[in-house]
Order: sequence, then C-alpha cells, then structure tokens
Amino acid sequence: MAVLTDLLEGRVRLDTQLLCIYVLRAGRAPRPCGALESLVELAAAEQGRRLADVRSAIELDDDERDRLSEALARIARRPVELRVNIDPAVIGGLRIIVGDTIIDGTVRHRLEQLRESLLQPA
Repeated sequence: MAVLTDLLEGRVRLDTQLLCIYVLRAGRAPRPCGALESLVELAAAEQGRRLADVRSAIELDDDERDRLSEALARIARRPVELRVNIDPAVIGGLRIIVGDTIIDGTVRHRLEQLRESLLQPA
C-alpha cells in the first residue's frame, strides 16, 4: 500500500487514490486494473457520464478534445469524458471506444480495409 501511495500521491485526485487502495486491499481481483476500470465506468454512469477511450498518434489540443467530446455526447446522449492515449501504431486518425461502440477512423484500419478489398477476387 505504501508503494501505491507513493506512486499516486500528488498525481491523481484523492478519491482515485482511495479507490486504488480499496481494490488492492480487497485482494479478490485477479486483474486489479480491470477491476479499477469497471469501478471507474460505474462511477461515471452514476454521474450520468460515459467514458471514451481514444487512441491517437498525436496529442489532441483543447479545441479538438472539446469538439470530439461534444460529437460523442450527441451520439451517446449524455456527457462524454475522454481518456486520450497516444499510440504511434495508430499512424493517423482516431480509434474510439465508448461502451460497446467502436469507431475506428485510423489510417491503419483504412489501409487494412483497402488491402482486404484489393485481395478479393474480381
């Protein structure tokens, strides 16, 4: 617990830190990160929000984040909080997961689709 506290202190909100400690103390989760993800999503749902995992090759600026959040909120019919992860494998575009919905607008995905269509017999 001391190691976890040292790692998180000053880097995350106190409620997040307490939630992490709770999950580790319970000791029943085979995958503590998965347990934390579930709790975070549950907390967001309780607050009437959705979480969107966004993968991008580059950091999004504030305007891009705001526009993306607003567009996803229209689709989800509730406020959407973005969790943006930088992933160079994306190459370009975005891959977004909101609940069970996956929106893959990455260059990599488009290239894979093109490859599949070119390999199909005419």
